[in-house]
Amino acid sequence: MREAPQPHARYDGLEQANGGHTMSSNATFKQIELFLAVAQTLSFSKAAEMSHISQPALSMNIRKLEDSIGAKLFDRHTRNVSLTAVGREFQDMCLPLRDKIQQVHLNIREFVHAKKGKLVVAASPSIAAGFAPQVIAHYLTSHPEVEIKFYDELADVCIDLLRKGKVDVALIPTEGLTQELNQIDLFFDYFVVVMPEDHPLACKAEVNWGDLREYPHIQIRSPSTLRKTVDGQMSAVLPDFRPAYEVGLAVTLLSMIRTGLGIGVLSHSSLGQANMTNLTFRRIAGHSTYRSISAVSMNDRTPPPLLDSFVQACQAVSRSTSEFQ
Repeated sequence: MREAPQPHARYDGLEQANGGHTMSSNATFKQIELFLAVAQTLSFSKAAEMSHISQPALSMNIRKLEDSIGAKLFDRHTRNVSLTAVGREFQDMCLPLRDKIQQVHLNIREFVHAKKGKLVVAASPSIAAGFAPQVIAHYLTSHPEVEIKFYDELADVCIDLLRKGKVDVALIPTEGLTQELNQIDLFFDYFVVVMPEDHPLACKAEVNWGDLREYPHIQIRSPSTLRKTVDGQMSAVLPDFRPAYEVGLAVTLLSMIRTGLGIGVLSHSSLGQANMTNLTFRRIAGHSTYRSISAVSMNDRTPPPLLDSFVQACQAVSRSTSEFQ
């Protein structure tokens, strides 16, 4: 009778799906591979040659495997080798396991070479509105089997997700980042003032902050870096500056501008997918008129293999698309 394992014995828990059969930790995957080689060839010499191991070493491994199971796997005769009933049953159990291990090995190699896997990306709202979707679409054309999970959050939330290990990379403005974060600069995101096509400012090739003080402003309510910049710059040229309207979404802001309720400052990158019907924009000249957008990851964390190729896709889109140059 097979001896039951002791409660505190070392145990790897190698379980077969059919019937819950187990082997002790003394049975190694190498021994299983050697067993399958002998079972396939029914020859210890051929199996040793195929497995690049000496025949005595192979025989020793098979004996150890039989000892760990508690039964013979092969009947050895002078001129031939045959599987025992236990050997045939064990072969049926091990073949699916070998195939699964081979598939796991293939999958992990494809992950290491950035062909498969999952990448979690976060982006601040303006980047999520224009740049990020273009990058993801570009990336998936050459990496169709990669799964992208995406968050659109304020920059501070993106950094928090990075620190918690919930995202692999964040596409965000890089003002004030700490040394724990690694950043790869992608492009300068210029601030523009959006207005109706027939607005008085539309006749100017470029405007400055002072030009904007005469007109009612519509701003997005969230405490973004853009909002902080606009409040600071407008307060410098108009001490009692207050926006005429505050809204939650960029699409609402554009709709209100279209109806003549005011002007609004947005980042150039956010206009890529926006409905600009009957609207136009002008770049703002002077101080604090752009921000650097970077791909940000954690310095103290080994990057996933997919990250490098994703950053390359970010750089390709930023170079090839005029709105990000």
